[in-house]
Amino acid sequence: MVLFGLMPALSLFGYWDSYLSAALYSGNTMSATIHVTLETRDRMPKEIQERLQWNKPDDFALEVSTWSFEEMNVPAYPAHRVFLNVARQLRGYAQEPDDLYLLIRERSLGWTKDRRETRYDIQQFD
Repeated sequence: MVLFGLMPALSLFGYWDSYLSAALYSGNTMSATIHVTLETRDRMPKEIQERLQWNKPDDFALEVSTWSFEEMNVPAYPAHRVFLNVARQLRGYAQEPDDLYLLIRERSLGWTKDRRETRYDIQQFD
């Protein structure tokens, strides 16, 4: 019973999934974007290509939660393991190591609005 009350508090420090701590509708959750080159985009199925947003020359972005909402009407579960798994599923369309990367924006911790960003290249997906 003690753990039931203690574990959600660990999410304030990034040690427990935020969704398991009633943060689903807080607006302060982890998010992720998958970036691909033009050549990689062209190898992807049309259904995925339609969801890619032009970001800058030779960079197209796929917002994972937006894609999840459009496909299943639910947000993507905000956890590194989930976002990395989505990126793993798409890496087969990349031919070069720089053709695809994942950018995860951490949720802001209670005392600051800053959100740390972590970039994962293809070699780091496993």
